[in-house]
Amino acid sequence: MHHQELPLTMATVAESPESETHPPSLDYSKTNSLQTFNETTPFIDYATAQAQLYHQAFNDGVDSTIDAAKSRFAQIRSTSYAHFNQTLVKSLSLSLFTRKKVSLGK
Repeated sequence: MHHQELPLTMATVAESPESETHPPSLDYSKTNSLQTFNETTPFIDYATAQAQLYHQAFNDGVDSTIDAAKSRFAQIRSTSYAHFNQTLVKSLSLSLFTRKKVSLGK
């Protein structure tokens, strides 16, 4: 590829007092800041409300899970106690029956 060099020319624009840029006035800056604040405040309020809802939902979910686990463990404990007692009674009954049978058989 062959590159052609283009002549560099600089265009100058006559500066006039109207084309000078002035720093924004303090009033414009305050107005712009106030407008930006007023536009973002509803969003921040909404985001805060949503965060509070999610926080409450999370806490409710954790509390519900803990309550369900406590209830389930209580059920397991009561049924396992009953099962243990039934097993113990059967085992003792069988043991006594076996001993009587053995002692009577002798």
